[in-house]
Amino acid sequence: NSYEQGIVYINGEQIILPQSLVSLIPIICNLQELNTDVLAEFLSDVNFQTLITDWVNNGFWYFDE
Repeated sequence: NSYEQGIVYINGEQIILPQSLVSLIPIICNLQELNTDVLAEFLSDVNFQTLITDWVNNGFWYFDE
């Protein structure tokens, strides 16, 4: 599977995640809502912090009001 190699597509763009974030792929692909409980293991990862910031800033995810 490509996701085991860290490959994911978001909004048609291929993104290759670092090995430390490979287990994030099923989470972001299978859940409609993300929260700190499901993301807890990634929150201290600088790569994750950069990616999630970029994705939120680009409108891929947003905060529910």
